[in-house]
Amino acid sequence: MADPKIRYDVLANAEGGEDVARLARELEKLDAAIDPAAAARAKALAQELEGLAAKRSAVVSFVTALANTNSASKALDDAGQALQRLERRLEGVATPTRKQAGELEKLRDAAARAQVTFTAQTEALNRARTGLEAYGINASSVAGAQERLTESIKKTAGEAQGVVASYRQTAAASQ
Repeated sequence: MADPKIRYDVLANAEGGEDVARLARELEKLDAAIDPAAAARAKALAQELEGLAAKRSAVVSFVTALANTNSASKALDDAGQALQRLERRLEGVATPTRKQAGELEKLRDAAARAQVTFTAQTEALNRARTGLEAYGINASSVAGAQERLTESIKKTAGEAQGVVASYRQTAAASQ
């Protein structure tokens, strides 16, 4: 049996992923021997919060992967344009100087690295999109989904506060 004097910190706004996880862990600690109804509801709320946190994590992963892919795409375009500019400048040169040849090689290497990075980021984006779809979230409506998830987490956290307050009252009365 858990000590009824244990302090349960419940965050009203449970914004961050760690806050939500901590709140879920705290809810699971409520002792059924003191208030079975509150403990059962707390466990259900903990599961709901964990599900919402997993969805939010999928959204955050997608948004991050999208930003990284866009950045990699721009870097690839920039590297390709720089390489094309130098190649055009060297078209009329029969034998490039050592400096020009070195610069050309550096730009080709940079373009190849940018391509590898872009490919990796595109694969990460596709995995993140699959993660979204597993939760029934459409990639084109991520912003709306993010807002709805935040509101759901706030609502559930508020309900959790009520359950914990009820639990505390019952625990205090039982002493």
